Amino acid sequence: MHFISSSLAALTLSLLAGPGFAGSGEHNFQAPSGNIHCVMQTYEEPQNVRCDFIEGTVTHKKRPKDCELDYGQAFYLDARGRGEVACHGDTVINRRARVLNYGESLNVGGVWCTSERTGMTCRNTAGHGFSIARAKQHVF
Repeated sequence: MHFISSSLAALTLSLLAGPGFAGSGEHNFQAPSGNIHCVMQTYEEPQNVRCDFIEGTVTHKKRPKDCELDYGQAFYLDARGRGEVACHGDTVINRRARVLNYGESLNVGGVWCTSERTGMTCRNTAGHGFSIARAKQHVF
């Protein structure tokens, strides 16, 4: 009986921790297609968002010379700067993340993302950001 209650407690904690819950400082979400996954972080200054895509044409293929990791599938934006293609060795893909339905937006600390049938667009209050779709990605 002790084994079952411990397993249930572990399962409950993993379910709560999965998609990022209120007060965690981290908000995980994905497009309804499951192809674009993002995480917004409020515990860092400035607040920021990173989105990765799983399948699609990689628009940004020219890897910077100082990037020895993956490049072209992840995008980053904070509340103050311009959108950028991330040089990364990890992923934010979380298949249990909450779905941000088409037409919905999530706004955290001056950074917001909007899910659209054409992809995901994230902006900051300065108007900078990125958009991600299967066919093309754009940084602005």
